[in-house]
Amino acid sequence: MEKEADNDKDTEWLNDLPIQAENIGFKPEEMIACKKCGRSNPPNRLNCFYCAADLEISPELSHLAKLNLRKLENWEKGFNIIHFPNADPSEPDIEAAARFLTLEKEVLLQILEVKKPLPLARIESQREAEFAVQTLGEHGLQCSVVSDEILETDRFPVRLRGIEFTENLILTSFNTGETTEISSEEILLIVTGEDFE
Repeated sequence: MEKEADNDKDTEWLNDLPIQAENIGFKPEEMIACKKCGRSNPPNRLNCFYCAADLEISPELSHLAKLNLRKLENWEKGFNIIHFPNADPSEPDIEAAARFLTLEKEVLLQILEVKKPLPLARIESQREAEFAVQTLGEHGLQCSVVSDEILETDRFPVRLRGIEFTENLILTSFNTGETTEISSEEILLIVTGEDFE
């Protein structure tokens, strides 16, 4: 019995500890009602947790919203956030941008140091991608959205057997022998190069 009493005294200090040290949830007035299904969602979501409809985020709560940076399935079309080196001499807020993208600060710095357009994230919806570009702009990073559809990621590269320069450009496919004629007015850039394997 004495041993049990001693144990109780040793643990009495635990009784005064708060159940939760900080408020990790959102207040009821911060929750956002979905206009489609009517259910409440936390203000850090851009689409409804229940029906996936877009949520209307007020400017006051937009700083709470988080990107859904899940890895997309092979069949899904994504939207790529491309960073362009800033012409603006002001320093970007690297820490805030890295936190928003859930990247290590050092990783984001390495990307920016290349001083060439590079992808920062691939996102499932255009609305979310546009929100990301806007938020990154507020942190001082100049970005743009490029969709997988524009990049034609599901189309394999065409290997050429021959190129003929006439008034127009005539391309001969490597495997099929099919020819494609391209008007000289449509040509923006021709790059020479070699492929080393």
